[in-house]
Amino acid sequence: MTDQSTIKIFSSKHCGPCAKVHEKIEQGKVNAPGPVEIVDVESDEGFKRFSEEVLSKGDGFVPAAFSPAGQCEIGYDEEDNLVIECP
Repeated sequence: MTDQSTIKIFSSKHCGPCAKVHEKIEQGKVNAPGPVEIVDVESDEGFKRFSEEVLSKGDGFVPAAFSPAGQCEIGYDEEDNLVIECP
């Protein structure tokens, strides 16, 4: 179940940048302002959510992260930890 502060990361199993995001989350090497949920855009439910929540805003790239306030920036720090900054 997703709460109001959850950051949704829309990703695919078949993209290199997505694999790195998944790896860092699994390793616990993530700095984010809230809990993180991975949404697989290749599943029927995930694609529906991606279409409604991302494509409807004109951004069709994965990985993409969104908080309730809007689109987040995904990057890495000097120690190669995943950093998610949200509005």
